[in-house]
Amino acid sequence: MNQILESLKKIGATLIVIALILIMGISFSSQDMSEILTILSGGSKIGSYRGEEIRPEVYGYAEDSCKNRYQVYGEIPQVFIDQCASDAVRDMMVMPAIVADLGLDVSEKQIQDQIISVLRTEVEMQNQSRLADDRLSLEQMVQREMSRFPMSLRMRLTRVGLFQDSVAAPFPVSAIETQAFSRAKDSAFELNVIAFTNADLLNSFSAEASEAEMKDLYEKDKKEAEIRAKKEKKEGPFTYPSFEERKEFLKDRVLTEKKKKQLEELKASLGQKKDASLATVSEKTGYKAERATVKFSALNAVSLASGKTINLTGDRFLSDVAASRDGLKGPYQDGETTIYLTIEQVKLAPPSEKLDPELSQNRAMYLSYAFANQIVKEYAETGKFRLTQKSLDSGKPE
Repeated sequence: MNQILESLKKIGATLIVIALILIMGISFSSQDMSEILTILSGGSKIGSYRGEEIRPEVYGYAEDSCKNRYQVYGEIPQVFIDQCASDAVRDMMVMPAIVADLGLDVSEKQIQDQIISVLRTEVEMQNQSRLADDRLSLEQMVQREMSRFPMSLRMRLTRVGLFQDSVAAPFPVSAIETQAFSRAKDSAFELNVIAFTNADLLNSFSAEASEAEMKDLYEKDKKEAEIRAKKEKKEGPFTYPSFEERKEFLKDRVLTEKKKKQLEELKASLGQKKDASLATVSEKTGYKAERATVKFSALNAVSLASGKTINLTGDRFLSDVAASRDGLKGPYQDGETTIYLTIEQVKLAPPSEKLDPELSQNRAMYLSYAFANQIVKEYAETGKFRLTQKSLDSGKPE
C-alpha cells in the first residue's frame, strides 16, 4: 500500500513540474495567447495571405458577420455562409495590405484614443445614473472592451474602412458620360440571326448505310477482336457475334460516321469567307435567319423566335461591331451554339432632356465596385490568399 502511495506522489509531482514548465513557456512566449491556445487545442492553419497566417478571430468575426447578415432570411444553407465568410476573410486580409502599399494607415494609439474618448463619455453617463458600487472605472471599461474585441482585429477593420473610403470611394461620373450611358442602355440592334448546334445539324442530315458498307465494317471489327484475343491469350476457341446480331449497331455506326463527315465538310465550307453571306449560311445549314431586336443592355440574353437564347457579350462580337456594322458576322460560339448574324439597323435612343440623378449615382457606385473588386482580386492572387478546404466545408476553422 505504501508503495502505491509513493508512486502516486511521484506521478503527481511530475505532473506539477510539467504544468509549471508549460505555464513558464506561455508566460515568456513571444506568441499571442490566442495562437498558443489554438496550438494547445490541436487547431491547425485556417489559411494564409502573403505568408501571414489567418488568425482564428478574423475567421470568427467574418463568419459571425455573415450569419447576422443572413439571419433576416431565416434558415440559410451553410454553403452560402461559407462563401460569404470566405469573401469577408479575403477582404479583411487583402484590403489592409492595399492600404499599406498606398501609404494610408492608422496607428494603434489613434484607435486607443478613440476608444478612450467614447468610453470616457460612458463613464460620465454612468456616474450620473448608477450607484457607486455599480460603477466601472475608465480603466476597467477599457480592459473589458479590449478583451471583447482584440486590438489586432480593430486595426484590421479600421484599415478595411480606409480602403472603402479611399480606393472604393464612388467614382466621379460626368453628365456627358451619364447621358451616353443612358442612351446606350435604351439603344438597340436589329439583327438577322442563324443559330444552331452540332446536334441540330447532325439530326438534319440524311444518310444511308448499304449492306456492303456494314459487312466491311463487320469484318474489320471481327479481325481487330481476333487480334486482341490472341494478344490477351484467351483460353478456348475465338468466338464473335454474327453479322445479323450486330447489324443494327453497324448501321448506326456507318450513319454516324457519314453524318460526322458531312458536318466537317459543312464547317469547312462555312469557314471560307470569300463572298460569304447569311443567305449562304442559311442555304448550307437549312436554317432560316431569325429577326431579333435587342437592346444594348440585353445582349447577354437575346431571345429568338425558335426558342433559343444566345449570349452576344463576347469580345469578338463587340470588336466586330466596333470595326464595322456591315457584312456577315461570326461564327460566334455560345456554349454549344454556333451563331452567324448580320446587323440590319442600329436604333440609337434620343438624348434625354432630363437625366435621373439616381442613374449617375448608380453608375458611380458600379464603377467604384468594379474597380475595387478587381484590385482586391489581383492582390489576392499575387499574395496567394488561401483558406483551407476543411474550414470552408465545416463552416469552422480547422
